[in-house]
Amino acid sequence: MADTANVLVGVAEVTVGEGSSAHVIGYTADGVVMTVSSEYAEIKVEENEGSIIRRLIDQNVQVTLNMAEGDLTGLSEALPGSSLVGNTLTLGGSDLQEYRLTLKGTPPAGRDMVIILTAVNPTGEVCIPYKKGEVSVVPVTYSALVDDDGEFGYNTDANADAPTFVSAATNVAGDEIEITFSKNMEASTGKHGEFWFTRGVTTYQFTGAVTSSNKITLSIAVPDEVLNGETVKVSYRLGSVLSTDVGILASFTDESVTNNVP
Repeated sequence: MADTANVLVGVAEVTVGEGSSAHVIGYTADGVVMTVSSEYAEIKVEENEGSIIRRLIDQNVQVTLNMAEGDLTGLSEALPGSSLVGNTLTLGGSDLQEYRLTLKGTPPAGRDMVIILTAVNPTGEVCIPYKKGEVSVVPVTYSALVDDDGEFGYNTDANADAPTFVSAATNVAGDEIEITFSKNMEASTGKHGEFWFTRGVTTYQFTGAVTSSNKITLSIAVPDEVLNGETVKVSYRLGSVLSTDVGILASFTDESVTNNVP
């Protein structure tokens, strides 16, 4: 049994990857379609004659992005192993690739939304564009990976009042950067990969995140600690970091970090 729905209509921003590896690969010209197929097993309950329990045993999630043809070059560049020849975009072609897929647009209900699919694989080959007005549109399909709990992503109301960056500073040891926001923040455990920092011109990743009130403290691994006198900046790419009232943190780039290392 499969359920298909237009989850976003019109133009939606498409981002592949997470944190410093994320790329805005382009925009849809004709929305986003999601198909969820579910397989159930009917289990007879021996203790209760005639009773049958239907249990979900498998789910398959397909997401089709109707990409503007001019944006397929960006998609090809963002996905290792893919190639674009004329109107034919081959996804994969080497080792199976896995990415986070972030979609920002408007659902049929009319309120802006951010949909995050935590892990997707690009699938197959697309080569049959169609016209919408003056724009050629090419469907590109991904398969979302469903975890053992049946979860494959989440969505957030993009109209909620968003938290904003206020300031950032290192601790004296140089192994943490604390960011202050304009609002109290939800727990950020496991979301450190959506942030990154630079020391001079070199980019580094964080290894952990802890939230306290309106601050998120990001951990830095040895030997990447900040040194005295270095110029440090911090960035974040639109993802899953939220305020306690469910405002989604917008992207920011190269915000200055006060270096407190003596």
